[in-house]
Amino acid sequence: VNHILSQGVTKFALHMDRAIDANQRETSVGFDRENVVFSPLNLAGTLAVVLLGSGGRTFDEIARILGFEAGVDISGHSEIVHHMFGLLLNSIKFSGDSARTHSSELFSAGSIFVQSGYSIRPEFAAIARDVYKNDIINVDFHQRPAEAQRIINDWVNSKTRGKINSILSEPPYPESKVILASALYFNGEWNQHFFKGATKRKPFYLASGQTINVDMMYNGGEFPFYEDKQLGVKILGLPYKDSDSAITGYSLKSEATMYALLPTATNSNALDDLESRITPEVINSLINKMINSTCIIAIPRMKLSSTLSLNRALQSLGLTSLFTPSEANLGLLSTGLNNAPNPSQSTSDPIIFSRINTDDPDTDTDPITPASTTGTYGVTGKDFSGKKNYFRYKDSEGGYDIQQWDNGVYLEKIRRNIQKREVDLNPEEVKDPRATSSTPFVDHDKNLVKLTGGGRRSKRQNRPIDPGFLRFIQAKGLPSYGLDALRNSANFINPGLYASDVLHKVEIDITETGTVAAAATGVILAKSGGQKIFNANRPFLFFIRHDPSSLILFWGTVNKPTPHY
Repeated sequence: VNHILSQGVTKFALHMDRAIDANQRETSVGFDRENVVFSPLNLAGTLAVVLLGSGGRTFDEIARILGFEAGVDISGHSEIVHHMFGLLLNSIKFSGDSARTHSSELFSAGSIFVQSGYSIRPEFAAIARDVYKNDIINVDFHQRPAEAQRIINDWVNSKTRGKINSILSEPPYPESKVILASALYFNGEWNQHFFKGATKRKPFYLASGQTINVDMMYNGGEFPFYEDKQLGVKILGLPYKDSDSAITGYSLKSEATMYALLPTATNSNALDDLESRITPEVINSLINKMINSTCIIAIPRMKLSSTLSLNRALQSLGLTSLFTPSEANLGLLSTGLNNAPNPSQSTSDPIIFSRINTDDPDTDTDPITPASTTGTYGVTGKDFSGKKNYFRYKDSEGGYDIQQWDNGVYLEKIRRNIQKREVDLNPEEVKDPRATSSTPFVDHDKNLVKLTGGGRRSKRQNRPIDPGFLRFIQAKGLPSYGLDALRNSANFINPGLYASDVLHKVEIDITETGTVAAAATGVILAKSGGQKIFNANRPFLFFIRHDPSSLILFWGTVNKPTPHY
């Protein structure tokens, strides 16, 4: 499953790169296009949280563009997919003492900013917190938009260690109801520094045929390298220093590597031709064929920045319903506007965010102050009709009897010809997942995954997850919240939320030492017949990948390095 998820993120990166490029072609003036840099992992993590809160067509579209539906029974086991993706994301959060050792740092954070008065489903809040480490923060977009802007920008500044000090140049729309935000911070030092004293102004040849001057950095030594003459590309690996802390479950040689792909052709369409032929399989094949070679390297010193509006790009990939008021379905995120208690607030705060609005902005003219208490999951008994905003329904197709109220839910499996009973879920006690007839929702530490078998399956499901993998997940004792049953219920409520835009901001430095300053080292470069030459003096691609998981952290297309002269 991890392979499917990482391949999905790689495919998503390639599709997003092409979609962003297509949008730039429509809006750019002249032949030369702007640089593009974005974080596929960051975007995928944010969309995964939206997937968590979605249903119907919106759920299908997000699962498809993320590649999660390939080989995974996503509709019936979405919680398992979220758990596995969350574990994969958390596995790459390594950090070292950069001030002392200059080791690499990488971590991500997420937050959900919610308009006061809107209740968040406790199941959604629990998985967002426990799986994706997202915080729930209440803000008042309607009456205090400037304060909401400050809170969000402070969150960005904090989570990126000051690298991105703001994302909102103006207050958010007062009609905004939810902002889904995430931040990815990377601070890496090359395993082998470039020669700072050797950096010189050199020509860079644009696709239009024009020439600019850039600060060209030079390096030499043993680096991963491969040239595919049939594809017409050179690929170079620039490993970052490992962090002091190991990643659980992996034996590491290098945690992160920047891979640069340079077309061997020098014509104006060389990069476009290369991009059109790259697939996840091609990327893996190129990396697998790389060997350490003696190389002479020339790459521009750059400070790359992109602020992207991605709604059009995402729509071109097939995610259309999320931006359409009459079609969006975010019913697992919220039950709508009421006075239900909101999840507890947190002081954590983005790089990407979606502004999510209600279909009718006038519905929030009188915001309701949420109660101060926090929703709980501990319940007992079988009748909760006395709870606030209580409703009950039976999912006859899925075989569930569901009771829900403001801050809780109770799900019971309906067994044919077998009397219903409650079973405390425990890995040691559950011998066969199908033997469990009821799942009481209790506190996180006490609530374990209940895996069901047999019965009808949702029409959206492709094929069941491998039974051996299900047993592995069961042994993990991961919590279950009943989201799949709610999503597939005929009485699933759509609160009328939709996204008006998705903004993404990334800044990254490529310098002699990586992303941190260090003392210069004097080395003399000498050419010989056996050395590989990698001279990035024309448009090229690069991506930074977490090698143990194969997840792509950053993707960049360099058309015109900045700064240039």
